[in-house]
Amino acid sequence: MALLSGFVVVLLPFRVIDSPSLVLLELSLLNAASFVASLYFLYSALKEGHASDVMPVVAAVSAIVSFVFASQWLDEHLPPFFLVAALLFIAGTFLISRYRFTRRQLTFVCLAGVLFGVSAFSFKLVFNEV
Repeated sequence: MALLSGFVVVLLPFRVIDSPSLVLLELSLLNAASFVASLYFLYSALKEGHASDVMPVVAAVSAIVSFVFASQWLDEHLPPFFLVAALLFIAGTFLISRYRFTRRQLTFVCLAGVLFGVSAFSFKLVFNEV
């Protein structure tokens, strides 16, 4: 794979491949930064809590953040029963976690979920830009 990346750099001066736009570079950096930060907060939460408590909450928060961003800025339309399913998903997630989080763990979990959602949303924006 590294060989192909090096080959692309060789082709750039010959205008065979266009260089990415500034918007694409900014979106890619946002995607990378949010993903790395989300991994940091996820592993920080996992270090202090149980994976069976942490992961469902991170997934729920990530799904909700992705849904909100997509519906706000991408005009994505979801099925009418999605809201009911999302509410059941959130309720089930918090019942599974049994409210065993400390304030610090809850902060890590929520930040990881939000940043995973931002990462997924910015990933979609990068693909829309290309």
